[in-house]
Amino acid sequence: MKLKYYLIALMACALWSCSEDDETFDSGLTPNAFSFKPITGGAVMYYQLPNDPEVTGLYVRYIDAFGKPVTRSASTSNDSLLLTGFNEAVSNVPAEVYIQRRDRSESNPIMVSFSTKDSGPVDFLKNVEVLSNWEGFTLRYSTPNYSEGLVNVFYLGKDPQTGASDTVLISSFTLEDAAYDETISFKVKQAVEKPTVVIRTEDFRGNRVGEKAFDGVEFLEQALLSPSLFDFYCACSIIEDYQYKQISPSFLFDGDVLGESCFNLGCIATFAAGPNAYGPDPTPMYIDMRKNYVTAGIKLYNLLFNTVSDQSHQWLGSYGQSLMLPCDVTLFAAVDDGDTTPLEEKDMDNLNWKRVASFFQDPDLPNAARWCPWTFPNAGFEGLSSIEDLRAHGPESMEMVVSAAGQNDGYRYLKIVVNNAFNLDSDFGIPVFRNDPHIISFHELEVYTKKD
Repeated sequence: MKLKYYLIALMACALWSCSEDDETFDSGLTPNAFSFKPITGGAVMYYQLPNDPEVTGLYVRYIDAFGKPVTRSASTSNDSLLLTGFNEAVSNVPAEVYIQRRDRSESNPIMVSFSTKDSGPVDFLKNVEVLSNWEGFTLRYSTPNYSEGLVNVFYLGKDPQTGASDTVLISSFTLEDAAYDETISFKVKQAVEKPTVVIRTEDFRGNRVGEKAFDGVEFLEQALLSPSLFDFYCACSIIEDYQYKQISPSFLFDGDVLGESCFNLGCIATFAAGPNAYGPDPTPMYIDMRKNYVTAGIKLYNLLFNTVSDQSHQWLGSYGQSLMLPCDVTLFAAVDDGDTTPLEEKDMDNLNWKRVASFFQDPDLPNAARWCPWTFPNAGFEGLSSIEDLRAHGPESMEMVVSAAGQNDGYRYLKIVVNNAFNLDSDFGIPVFRNDPHIISFHELEVYTKKD
């Protein structure tokens, strides 16, 4: 490593020591005028410039981990500068500091050196674990401060086009996004037994930083928990029993994931809640499974927009169904506390809640990429006109997967917090619909636990 940076130092001298015959001056500063703190993927340089009105700032020049020259600049209004461009932790990186005057002249170089810590992509690969989970696997990890980079997750499966064995990309995410959770779970759609999981990391300049493989990852089996085994409570007002239509929590648990009940009953037949069901201070929904279950997660389904009656148009047109579908949801869980108080009477704030899963899509995501594209008015003004059309279209759902790791006996309570809902699709045109009361609506709710 010392030889490597000796060569880098020679490169730095070749690049900068004899660049041009510009006039230089003696800044009067020594290397002791600068201090350095190693951080993730680089260092922070602290400095105090001379009290001279002609001094406007400084430059720092060094060679990064990929052999590329880097110039970082700062002004007199700051006292620190971030030095980036490194992966594995290194020591004694040579650098040159130049003081700049108002006339754009530069000082003679001040030779310094600094050390770094592992970058986010390197640190992620060092600590990430792959754990068995429901029909897939969970990544468990930590991310240090200042982490930047991209994580690509693959598994060894089959190329969907050729059928040949290949690494299949299942997800990509940034380390900034990953910092909000300590785990992230994935489901594998292909029928693969004990696959190899491959994780590759990159920096934001397109450089591959590293790769790690985990062989023989086992999948766990889950099962749908019967609605007769749990209670549901929405802590905000539930919109229910409007004239000409039926909107009730009972429709969340009738097994109708498509909206066939709309045709069978001749009404909209779904669930909605509000006001203030989402937003800056969202009102939660709760599930009490009456005892601890090893919990696999939940699914929320979209009511496929249909034209069963004029009344459905009136309801959907009140605020716009597309504006009532959740796009940002957090799932919390708590263990059995032995309390038999009915859910609607229980003080839920006293439970020891743990964040166990989340779901996020940008509220302005193009409609075709959303988990619920077939909504009014984003899907247009002509809904599906028969049960056969609903079945041909198929269900639309979002899923929050809870990691099996660390659950022990599992959880009894779940808390669903809707942080935000979708906006109208930008391609729709003039925004004639508004959801100012922050009403949410989804059609079916399923709870999954470990299969016995």
